[in-house]
Amino acid sequence: MSGKIISGHHHPQFPKHIIVAYCEAHILLGLIALQAEMGVDEQYESGMYFFKFSEDVTLTSSSPKQYICQNVSVGAIMLPLENANEKFQMQYVIYSDWDILKSNGNKGLPQISYDLF
Repeated sequence: MSGKIISGHHHPQFPKHIIVAYCEAHILLGLIALQAEMGVDEQYESGMYFFKFSEDVTLTSSSPKQYICQNVSVGAIMLPLENANEKFQMQYVIYSDWDILKSNGNKGLPQISYDLF
């Protein structure tokens, strides 16, 4: 991952993963499940949990577009954490229903950060 914003989705079969489509030369090739590495260098910044992600499962599908249309109920966006003079390493996940990926690996509502107030 290069530090760009990544769009994906939540799938009930993979609750602690973000499912992301990948393509080559603008042709959709397949889907992968990215898993947050919980407890490994996670960072809590401004009330948000940032995690390193790694490829966990490659999902096989003869028709990735059809699979996405049939299985996406909640979208997700992965936002990068960028610190000055540091190489990109972590991402924050927010879902289309306003839930976030929490430090325990579950999807849930964000909490107020008392560190900020």
